[in-house]
Amino acid sequence: MLGGQQQPQTDDPGATPTQQPQTDWRSIADAAASIPNALYISRADRTYPGLASDRGALCSFISSPKSFVAAGIVVLLSLIAVGLTPLTFINKEEISELSTTVDALKRDRQYDMSTAVDALKRVRDDMRRLSTTVDALKRNQDDMSTTVDALKRDQDDMSTAVDALKRDQDDMSTAVDALKRDQDDMRQLSTTVDALKRNQDDMSTTVDALKRDQDDMSTTVDALKRDQDDMRQLSTTVDALKRNQDNMRQLSTTVDALKRVQDNMRQLSTTVDALKRVQDDMRQLYTTVDALKRDQDDMLVSIDKERSQIPALEQRLHEMSKTLASCTKGYAVFRGICYKAFNTRQTFSDASAACGEDDATLAMPRDAGINAFLISLYKSVSDKGDFWFGLHDQRDEGSFEWVDGSALGMYNSWHPLEPNNAGGHEDCVLYLQSHKDKWNDCRCDWPAYFICQAVPGISCNHLIS
Repeated sequence: MLGGQQQPQTDDPGATPTQQPQTDWRSIADAAASIPNALYISRADRTYPGLASDRGALCSFISSPKSFVAAGIVVLLSLIAVGLTPLTFINKEEISELSTTVDALKRDRQYDMSTAVDALKRVRDDMRRLSTTVDALKRNQDDMSTTVDALKRDQDDMSTAVDALKRDQDDMSTAVDALKRDQDDMRQLSTTVDALKRNQDDMSTTVDALKRDQDDMSTTVDALKRDQDDMRQLSTTVDALKRNQDNMRQLSTTVDALKRVQDNMRQLSTTVDALKRVQDDMRQLYTTVDALKRDQDDMLVSIDKERSQIPALEQRLHEMSKTLASCTKGYAVFRGICYKAFNTRQTFSDASAACGEDDATLAMPRDAGINAFLISLYKSVSDKGDFWFGLHDQRDEGSFEWVDGSALGMYNSWHPLEPNNAGGHEDCVLYLQSHKDKWNDCRCDWPAYFICQAVPGISCNHLIS
């Protein structure tokens, strides 16, 4: 014993007093060293579990000195427990073992510190790369914001442009529709002008033939020689009447001899009406109209003089027509025009086509004289049937026109209740015998008899059949 203290009791009777306490504090020191210190657990290890493995070595190194302190405290407590046994009695072998343990701990601490430093460097590099990435992402975000703003502005501009294009498209559609309607009108005008040109050529041929026949007859007919002066005056009158259609219509009811000329003038009127729809041709006619106005007074005086010669001229022209006009077989001539009533039933369009096969058109009763002649003509064929003639309003409801394109004019012979466009589809006109031979509008697809008219051919010394 030392200092009056008792040696503690042991279960091993063979153990020395210096050996048994040494074994106890070593085991206690090892246990204390293995306990982790909560003060040195990094917050990053809790927040970012992925970094715990890299920083574990550093934490172990930092906690090592604290472990030594704890071990020292345990040793001191052990010394107190064994009665403060002098250190001089510690076995040298155990001191050597302790030194070896301390050296090993130092080496482990240096290794752990190096590992922790390397891990921290890698973490620092990762943080730098992460910072660079974050900066790049921020710049990209700014660029994307700028791009989005530009795209929004472009979208607004495109919306405005699309609206403008839609309005332009609507305007273009309206213009195209108007152009299509104008194109249809021009096609109809072209067809009418072509027909008028053909009629004009036929009339020119007829006039040329008449002039040649007139020259031949002047050398062979003694009666015409005696009336040469009268014929010259008549020729002058006819030329003047051709330039003034309105005055000729007023004289048509009183001058039977000039009625044939009036029919020719009406044919010319058809040409004039068609040409009025063509602006360029109208400009050419203005000069003629001005000349007609200047000659109107002179023509009226000349017409008054001619009235006294009407009976003689009528007789002579009647004789001339017998030698000049020739109609197709079955046609009857009236005022220089050939007419025929057909007793086969056709629709309006089919009847018009049938007339065309004879180089004719549906009849056009433009005045009371022609109308009365046509009634007597078709009654000789049938006293019960209805007969088409060439009047319709198929292009414009209520605006009746002849098949040659000219307007109806002043004369008509409608039944008091007509035209009524019953059912909304009555666009063609016929003689209705149940209405006392008055005009009646009817459906164009109704089958009825029909009357044709044609310009007579020219054949000298040939009587009308």
